[in-house]
Amino acid sequence: MAVSSFTYSVENFGQEKEPVIIMDNFSEKLDLLLSHGKSQYYTPASAYYPGLQATGDKNYLSLRRVELPEIMSSVFGLSHGLDIESCMYAVVNRPPEKLAIGQRLPHYDGHEPTLFALLHYIQGDKDAGTAFYRHRRTGFETITKARAESYRRGLEADNDEFGVPKAQYFYGNDPRYEMIGEVKARPDRAIIYRGQSLHSGCIPNGTTDNITLKTARITLNTFLWDRPS
Repeated sequence: MAVSSFTYSVENFGQEKEPVIIMDNFSEKLDLLLSHGKSQYYTPASAYYPGLQATGDKNYLSLRRVELPEIMSSVFGLSHGLDIESCMYAVVNRPPEKLAIGQRLPHYDGHEPTLFALLHYIQGDKDAGTAFYRHRRTGFETITKARAESYRRGLEADNDEFGVPKAQYFYGNDPRYEMIGEVKARPDRAIIYRGQSLHSGCIPNGTTDNITLKTARITLNTFLWDRPS
């Protein structure tokens, strides 16, 4: 019987101490996932994602059908079964100069505390990853429904004071945001965080130039809900 190499740890970033689960050797079947991902048909993603997407197989999470609920219950206080909303392969390929305004800043995925993002690194630059942020003007690290309007006004005030954000993938610190934590990408590493958390992909300069599926940053992006299926 094969011995699993799956491991996990938890980081609590920032003043709000919002947990991020980091799981290594998540699938233990990386070659199969990568082969499947490269065989899919990719189309332009939504207005929010700076690249291409293709449908993934939700059933692949059954590889961790025991561990996921147990870990998420321990870390996030999961109360129901996991409901998978979507599962997509994703490739970042938009040049920085073509980024929309909203793609130049950290973002959040939703207001609800029961929405979780599972980001699985399949292939990519060793300097890539995901970073988490505090919005300096408001002090927010997560955007709840109650905070959404204050955050929107804060962004408007930022633009009035600092101008339009530079056409680049956000990383590090600037007058708008402070980076409070970072997870480095690693093949077959997956992370889970609440969709409320302000975050941004770490996209090194030049990694969107003339890319192909052989060299692209490929992730599996899954949204999960803590609610009955």
